[in-house]
Amino acid sequence: MRGRIRSVKPELFKSSKLWDLQADTGLPVTQAFVGIWCYADREGRFEWKPRELKTDILPYWDGDFGAVMDALAAKLFIVRYTVDGEDYGVVRNWSEHQKPNHREPASVLPPPEAHGIRAPVLSLEEQRPGTPGQTPARPSGAGTGTGTGTGMGTGSGLGA
Repeated sequence: MRGRIRSVKPELFKSSKLWDLQADTGLPVTQAFVGIWCYADREGRFEWKPRELKTDILPYWDGDFGAVMDALAAKLFIVRYTVDGEDYGVVRNWSEHQKPNHREPASVLPPPEAHGIRAPVLSLEEQRPGTPGQTPARPSGAGTGTGTGTGMGTGSGLGA
């Protein structure tokens, strides 16, 4: 496995879901989650190999990285899928939060969608917390209209 440079939004560190998961399990889920991004390909896919990932992401931690991955999967931060007897994972909502370098090679791992597996996406309520059933407020910076641009904008929110 080869690591890649990834960006981390400051909002990640305010994710109550990650904090709660880490507190409930006692596992280093936040560091592992960010580390998995570095070993995911440009589509957010990675081979589900806990022992190898642990060696690259948490080499000095004496714990079960498989348990960390299972905890992240249980809360749908990552999704596990199997194709032809091989286990893979995908980071949910990857494309909303990562913009891989255009020179990064295309994924060679099978996509979950091609095998009838759909990586769940966040509902509006999950993306923008509020009262259940209530239409979430428009996020800061969103608007309506037409125009042109470079595609280099800013936004808020953590999609995991």
